[in-house]
Amino acid sequence: MIPFVSVAGIIITALFFIWMLVASTYETPIIASISFIVYLALVQFFFSVPIFQITMKHPETILCSFAIYLFVGIVWSFLKWWLYIRRKVENSKILYEDYKKIQTGINDRAQQAKDKQIAYAHINIESFQQYAKRDLPEAKRSVSIISVWILYWPFSMIVSLFEDLLKKLVKEIVIAIRKVYDAITNKVLKSAG
Repeated sequence: MIPFVSVAGIIITALFFIWMLVASTYETPIIASISFIVYLALVQFFFSVPIFQITMKHPETILCSFAIYLFVGIVWSFLKWWLYIRRKVENSKILYEDYKKIQTGINDRAQQAKDKQIAYAHINIESFQQYAKRDLPEAKRSVSIISVWILYWPFSMIVSLFEDLLKKLVKEIVIAIRKVYDAITNKVLKSAG
């Protein structure tokens, strides 16, 4: 039989893990930090694991481990920033193409309106770089999310890996369902013709 303390420890750790995944998803460093401190205090209080005493007895080991942990987090944050900016640029490309289509329509209507002496005011952005740069975040204004990526990189990494995997899985399911609908449509068309 498993002692109650072990079951409670597993439950508390699982809840902490899930909570940290949520906190890193929403990229809230203050909530994540407070949660981590509360978790350590719970472990020390309920399970008599002398976490703070161990930290005081072995500061070199703790500092060295923390430095390595931060190094990995910084490397992860560079990769995560690159993925983040890349996603923003891809979204901007879609919006820019829509903008150019609308702009072309406005220009055509503006020319027609000029003939009728009606004035149209519109913004003219020449290049995609000008358009995308308006919406791209700057590192100095993104300290909060970058700090979550660095300090809680294991959770951020798990969320990033499964988020993309989940999106791909959902996309494949949607494509498979569409194929079934298309097959039904084709079958009905063949039987009618």
